[in-house]
Amino acid sequence: RAARSIDDSQLSDFRVMQREYWEGLHIALGDAAGPVSGDRTALPQSWMTYSLGKSGIVLGAVVQRPQSRIKAEVYFTGPSSLENFEYFSTQREEIEKELGYELEWPDMDGRRDRRILTDLAIANFEDRNDWKRQHIWLATKLNELHHVFSPRVTHLRR
Repeated sequence: RAARSIDDSQLSDFRVMQREYWEGLHIALGDAAGPVSGDRTALPQSWMTYSLGKSGIVLGAVVQRPQSRIKAEVYFTGPSSLENFEYFSTQREEIEKELGYELEWPDMDGRRDRRILTDLAIANFEDRNDWKRQHIWLATKLNELHHVFSPRVTHLRR
């Protein structure tokens, strides 16, 4: 909430760029007209999250600036994160078949939170000339992940 109340005069040029990046993604999400809506406030941070219909499981769009990489992910948090992640892990083969590509299922080194992701390497966040390509890729992947994971999320007990 605090980030939303900050006006441009209080933001560094970098933070303004982050917010503008997400505003561009939200336009791409609107153009894609998929289930993931860009009808939300862009924040000056390195990630944005979108609902998957259940608390503790969200879609995420992430910029990893040092690695020149962007990610679309399903992110699990909260007390049921490991149990929910394991539920999806048992369906890995059919999920990836339905998507038509493999996902990363990283070990989170003992952390409670988990993620399942796909990434676009060689995606320089600071290159505004490449934003359109990055935004189209993110919008496409977020909507694909939503299509595959959303029906499965409704079957979770917690």
